[in-house]
Amino acid sequence: MRFFPGFRLRQFSALRLSDLKWSYVLAHALVIAIANVTVRYPFPWAPEALTWAAFVAPLAFFVTDLCNRYHGVGMTRRVVVASFVIAVVISWFAADARIALASGSAFLCGQLLDAAIFNRLRGRVWWLAPTVSGVLASMLDGLLFFLLAFAGSGLPWVNWALADYGIKLAMIFMILPLYGVIIFGGNFKRNLRDSLGGTDAGSGATPAQTSAGHRSDPPSR
Repeated sequence: MRFFPGFRLRQFSALRLSDLKWSYVLAHALVIAIANVTVRYPFPWAPEALTWAAFVAPLAFFVTDLCNRYHGVGMTRRVVVASFVIAVVISWFAADARIALASGSAFLCGQLLDAAIFNRLRGRVWWLAPTVSGVLASMLDGLLFFLLAFAGSGLPWVNWALADYGIKLAMIFMILPLYGVIIFGGNFKRNLRDSLGGTDAGSGATPAQTSAGHRSDPPSR
C-alpha cells in the first residue's frame, strides 16, 4: 500500500524496532507532547486566533529534515510512522477523539510529504530542501488538522488555519539558520555565503561542499 511515492507499509513492517533511529522518534514525541499542552494557552497578542502550540509544532518538520539529511528518506519514513503511533496515543489522552484523529492524520500526511519533497530536492543548495518541504508540508498539515478537527462546528476554523500557517511559515525561516549551523558546524557562514552565490552546475552541490569536501546528503533509499 502506498501513501506517497516510494512509501510502502512493508518497508516499515520489515524494520526491526532496534534499527529505528529512536532519538528522532523521541524528539517527535516531545514536540507533540509540548504542542498538546501549549494548545490550551492562547497567544496573548492574538488570543482569538492562536495558541502557543503554533510556535511548537513546526519543530517536528525540523526533526524530520535532520533525519532525512543524515539517514535518508527510507529511514525518515519509518521514523515518521513510529512517531505517528506515539502522536495518536499522546493526542488521545490529551484531547477528545476527533482532535486526536485530526492531529495524528495531519502529522502522518504532513511529515511524509515533507520527507518526499526534501528527498526530491536533495543535493541542491542546502536551504532549498528544508524550506520548500516545510512550506508545502505545513500547508497540508494545517489544512488537514483544522478541516478534520473543526469543519462543521461553527467555529472560525478557516481564520485559525490561516493564522496558524502564517506562524508556521515564520518559524520555518527562523529555524533555518539552526539547521545550517547543525549541518555545517563552524563553516556555516562560509557555506551560507557560497550557497547564495549559486550551486555547482555539474554536481548540484554548493561551491563550499565541493571545495571543502563537506559530507553530502545520503542517497535516496
